[in-house]
Amino acid sequence: MAVALDEVWGRVKNVCKQNGLLILSVLAVVIGCLLGFFLRGKQLSEQVSLPGDDSEPCFFLPIFPTSVPL
Repeated sequence: MAVALDEVWGRVKNVCKQNGLLILSVLAVVIGCLLGFFLRGKQLSEQVSLPGDDSEPCFFLPIFPTSVPL
């Protein structure tokens, strides 16, 4: 029984080592979706100021033209 658990633990470590970034990315998306779902009923607009919420204009400079090589 202990040998089987060691083999399983070794395979889990190997998969995490090879696919760690993918696993963390998927986990972050799932956590973000869950937070968005559970916090959507809260009135957070008073605490968090999003662009376009106030009457002041908010300008964003596009990043992609500066990163294109000429």
